[in-house]
Amino acid sequence: MTEANRKVQTQIEVCAGKNNNVKYKGRLLGLITDEEFNAIIKSAGLQKKVATKETVLLSEITDNHKDLSGYRLVLAIKSKDDITVIGKKLFVSERLHLVSYVRPNKNECGITGEVNSYMFIKEGV
Repeated sequence: MTEANRKVQTQIEVCAGKNNNVKYKGRLLGLITDEEFNAIIKSAGLQKKVATKETVLLSEITDNHKDLSGYRLVLAIKSKDDITVIGKKLFVSERLHLVSYVRPNKNECGITGEVNSYMFIKEGV
């Protein structure tokens, strides 16, 4: 992984109904399973370890996974709704369903969740 890749910031806008949109910016850490999610929420030490994981490029997810059933997306948060977050915090999405669209030339995609949510993801913001 190059130094530039480590600093790539990703924005995830979560849309979960009318006027319930939330924007997170940070480092994309990849996908986790339900088993990994359960372990992470039970252990503060594991949360800190996950937050220091290498950045994953969005293309690594969209090129290798069209069906995301059983996975969750993880982001090391730098800001929420353009307000800087202090300390190491993680955003873990709900269970995902599939990649709806990909715009590789703009480094963006859309992902649907299992419970009627939608995520717009843009890399390099």
